[in-house]
Amino acid sequence: MSQAPVGIALPRLTPAVKVLLVTNTALFVLLGLAIKLAPAMGVALFENLALSVAALAQLKVWTVVSYAFVHSLFDVFHLLFNMLLLYFFGPMLERRWGTRQFMFFYLGGALGGGLVFAVFNLAISSDAPVVGASAAVLALIVAWGFLFPQMPIYFFGLLPLKGYHLIAITVAIELLLAVSQSPVSSAAHFGGMATGALLVTGYWRPRKLWERLRPKKRARVPKLSVFVNPKDDDKAPPGGWVN
Repeated sequence: MSQAPVGIALPRLTPAVKVLLVTNTALFVLLGLAIKLAPAMGVALFENLALSVAALAQLKVWTVVSYAFVHSLFDVFHLLFNMLLLYFFGPMLERRWGTRQFMFFYLGGALGGGLVFAVFNLAISSDAPVVGASAAVLALIVAWGFLFPQMPIYFFGLLPLKGYHLIAITVAIELLLAVSQSPVSSAAHFGGMATGALLVTGYWRPRKLWERLRPKKRARVPKLSVFVNPKDDDKAPPGGWVN
């Protein structure tokens, strides 16, 4: 009896994921060409898209989202890794939610990561910029783990993991990076993951979060009370209410 060949099923691209892949890659190439051909203009464009405390002080409020579409021109692997994760986890979520809700979630993850990064940098008086889709992509990974906690995936095609394992490993890796390297970019990553968790669980709504956190009332179990009439039963104990 012949066995069916074992293969790797690659995700089929969905509309929003395709647009995000093309946009991130195109911006990476265009910014690289701009800096090479017209350095001053290229650098100015890059700085107008990157997120930093200085940019927000200049009222460049769009940078809390635009940073997620720009990647470092000196680290092509950062772009490749983010796009690879987007390609593997994005299509299943978009098919489940629909394109509009998927884009809302993706941009929400980027926004949450950007805001946490800005607050953290303001607190430590740092003006370091941040770029990259990591916060939005990590929000997708956290959402995938919550929605498919028992679905097995093969990490790098070898190690079988389930959804909740994926969340735990992702958080552990980010903690390790934050301790061993600069925690500045990790602030955006944790912001994206936290935003993803709040959005996918619905706990961003104060009422639902309160319902989850408030102590649950124990249900009262009524006592069984029987009125005993000694006249009706010679063996019944004297008295009235017996519990």
